[in-house]
Amino acid sequence: MSLDMVHEPTFSMQHLPLVKLSIKLTKESQLQVLSGLLPRTLSKLDINGEFDSSLAGLPESLGTLTINANWHHRITPGMLPPNLTELHLVSGYPQSILKDALPSKLACIDMGRSFNQPIDNLPPSVTELYLGHNYDLPLHYLPVQSLYHYGKASFFPGQSFPTITSMCLCQDLNTILSITESMFPNLDSLILFDLEVDDWDSLDLSTMPSSLRLLDIQAHGPISSLPKGLKHLNTHCYSGMFDKIDVLLPPSLEFLHLHSYQHPISIGDLPQSLTSLSLIDMFYSLHPTVIPPSVRTLSINSFKRGELFEHLDLLLAMTSLFEIKLRRHRDNYTASFELLRISDTLFLNHTAMLPSYGFIDAATILAKTK
Repeated sequence: MSLDMVHEPTFSMQHLPLVKLSIKLTKESQLQVLSGLLPRTLSKLDINGEFDSSLAGLPESLGTLTINANWHHRITPGMLPPNLTELHLVSGYPQSILKDALPSKLACIDMGRSFNQPIDNLPPSVTELYLGHNYDLPLHYLPVQSLYHYGKASFFPGQSFPTITSMCLCQDLNTILSITESMFPNLDSLILFDLEVDDWDSLDLSTMPSSLRLLDIQAHGPISSLPKGLKHLNTHCYSGMFDKIDVLLPPSLEFLHLHSYQHPISIGDLPQSLTSLSLIDMFYSLHPTVIPPSVRTLSINSFKRGELFEHLDLLLAMTSLFEIKLRRHRDNYTASFELLRISDTLFLNHTAMLPSYGFIDAATILAKTK
């Protein structure tokens, strides 16, 4: 059971079997007093508003604490509940982390937007770390497995981060070039999202860790090389200079997502290892003959370019395709199919649009798209 309150509690809720609670506090609120009113069964607490009192006295059952408030009180040893596994300081924590101040079971910590202090004294239990837009200090060794950095990330030269397996970073050329085998020897997943990136002349990503299996990047120019063991590539093509996928895509690739690719795709451009192909807003329509027989899932989403249903009869006839997702947005109208193949000509359309849900044959699909 959960409850959202638009003000601070004024009565005891200890008898209520609440698991999740959201409260709004004011500058005058004393959380240490209010804590005695909270349910003892509480596992998730969201605190909003403004307050600057201690967090002492929160229920020991609490597993997740989110503070979305202008809160500047120092966290001291023993203040937080001992069973806390997630701590989200949304607005930011303006102070350094004291030794033994964080619970020994803490697994995930979000330091918030304004935090800009050295990352010290994290308990060894922490596996996920979130840093906000204002964080600009170079990072040294971190025992975490997942790092989410929404500022301009930088790392001490020569430092190694062997425990990190996944990262989500703002896209910055210096940051991209620093992600090497020696620095991140076990990196498996890398998501790079936009901050402010100028177009580049050419980008060689072959020096990235050989352990990398998933890469999400926004292409502002040509990429000359990718990590050889890559299995999942998600690319938003901001520049028409991103091309030559026939020589770029590694033979290990299994999932390819292209957004706004500005060139025709020809036979032989896509690797034979591919099992899933997702295309959004392509400049040129896709002819079915370029799709490798290894592909089992095809998704095409068209907003303003190309004729989505130009070769639909040939796509439906490709029995190697088990799942076909088609969506076209045009003139305030959306045509949507999410098809699972039942036989050569029969499909289950499991779209979220309930009137269209159900079995449908190829002839009916073609008739609906004329």
